Amino acid sequence: MPKLLRTYKDSGFVIQEKSRLIYYLCVIALTAVFLLLAFQLFSHPLSEFLYRSTLTTSGSLLILFVLLLVCLFLLSKGHYILSSHLLAIFVMLITWLIMMLGGDKFLAQLNYIIIGLMILSMLPLIMAKHRYSVALYSAFNIFMLFIFLTYSADNYDLVQSSKWNYLISVSVAFVLVALLGMGICFINKKAFEKAESDLVGIKEVGDDIKQSNELFKTLFESMPISMSLADMNAKLIMVNKAFCKDLGIKPEDAVGKTTADFGVAMAPEHEQKFVEKLKKDGFVDNLEVSVVDKYGARHELYFYATVLTINNQKAVLSSNIDVTEKKQLEFKLKEYNTKLEELVKERTEDLEASNEELKATNEEIIEKSKIIGSKNHELSEALELLKTTQQKLIQTEKMASLGLLTAGVAHEVNNPLNYIMGAYSALENYFQEHGSNEAAKTDILLNSIAVGIERISNIIKGLNQFSRQNDSMDEACDLHAIIDNCIVILHNKLKHKVDIIKKYFNEPIILRCYISQLHQVFVNIIVNAIQAIPDKGTIEIFTNIEGERLIIEISDDGVGIEENLLANIADPFFTTKAPGEGTGLGLSITQTIINDHNGEMKFESKINKGTKVTLSFPYK
Repeated sequence: MPKLLRTYKDSGFVIQEKSRLIYYLCVIALTAVFLLLAFQLFSHPLSEFLYRSTLTTSGSLLILFVLLLVCLFLLSKGHYILSSHLLAIFVMLITWLIMMLGGDKFLAQLNYIIIGLMILSMLPLIMAKHRYSVALYSAFNIFMLFIFLTYSADNYDLVQSSKWNYLISVSVAFVLVALLGMGICFINKKAFEKAESDLVGIKEVGDDIKQSNELFKTLFESMPISMSLADMNAKLIMVNKAFCKDLGIKPEDAVGKTTADFGVAMAPEHEQKFVEKLKKDGFVDNLEVSVVDKYGARHELYFYATVLTINNQKAVLSSNIDVTEKKQLEFKLKEYNTKLEELVKERTEDLEASNEELKATNEEIIEKSKIIGSKNHELSEALELLKTTQQKLIQTEKMASLGLLTAGVAHEVNNPLNYIMGAYSALENYFQEHGSNEAAKTDILLNSIAVGIERISNIIKGLNQFSRQNDSMDEACDLHAIIDNCIVILHNKLKHKVDIIKKYFNEPIILRCYISQLHQVFVNIIVNAIQAIPDKGTIEIFTNIEGERLIIEISDDGVGIEENLLANIADPFFTTKAPGEGTGLGLSITQTIINDHNGEMKFESKINKGTKVTLSFPYK
């Protein structure tokens, strides 16, 4: 755009083009007038220049030059429509004035002048604002032509018949030009309106695309996990801050390079699996891979990727979550379980050997003398006590190890949770003080964070309750809270597989008991119920008070237990599970704990129908 038209820089495309055309017409007209003045000045001697006809023509051109400057001034102020009409009016007026004052010397060029005026009458076509302007300009020119011919006939002895014939023919031409111009003006107006509407639509679509791009970039950059966009040759196109932080690079250094250029390599077997799945399905979801960084450290990642089409070119949008610490924790937990099983097995073998020795000694004593029969009875009681002690010892060591582990896990999780809670409070206060451009979306995100914090807090509370060590059998325990804690602890085993149906007594039930042991009771029973359900199913938990007894029923719709096995399922080391999947001590320890609390445990089961465990405790 010319500097003179900077007023129109924020206008629509059509208006800019109209103003630019008017600007160039004014410049061309000014140039033509200037050249005509120069021609008048240099083609006539000074003595002839002062003649009336020459002076009149030069003066008219000079006036037209000034009026054209006025048109340019109005155009620069944003009045492009007014400027176009004044341009046509000024040129027509000055032209007719020069012809009137010029005398018969313009009669020879009259046809060319008429053609020029006809063209000038079509100027409103540019504006497409008022189509009747073409008719008005044509009528004005016909009127001026009539005056000019009448004036010329009177002064230069023109033949009347020739005058009228010429006037009629030119008038018909002007009328046809006017009709044609009005039609074109009408069509142009509709076309301009449609074009402006289309341009507005295109601009809105462009704005929407721009906003979508900005939103994508903002979300991409703000994601807390490592994300990247690469071409099909693994060359990076775009990376976020988390990606750069993990690799220790700058965003501008990453573009056009591969992760291998920074010393990061995926395990060959995992890379082959990743490429095959991406080519086959077009996406990779939750693929566990091993990656070695430039320092030689091995990382375990959950990898996500999908193939996109951007500007007709395929690209891969990928993200990953580092689960190295989680895997290390799982490995340590597995080691603890293995050591615990070995310890139990070792103690069991020792006890079995002792038991065999005691049996041999007992038989020898019976054979040698029946006098010591009473002593044999005492030895049997001692053996039973030894079995009970064995179970309690195994339970104590298992609970101590598990308690130490869960307490450590709860403590480690609680520290970052405090940071998250602090950050959540700060964000909430910030948005309350300063507001947000998208308050609804901000509230949803803050609520999601609050729900997540509450969920983690509940899990930590459940772990702390489960790992609590206290020898008192007289703690005030909220039965429903204990069951809920156990469900929270077992949430990972329950999700996507088991629906819990709670039918609690309508009032809180406070029981005097050993709270950690009662947690172990419900965990053991619910775990057995979960393992009994092959695919998906439900577990129903019912609590009630019947007289002076507290009743808890835990039912599942799993595979069930054969009737001939029900009498033995609480025996030590008895299990219906496959070798290596259980020790057979869970229900035995559960039975011992229930006995210590003066309670009872009963089983009801049908094959392929499910199992119901009924617990009963004294309650006052």
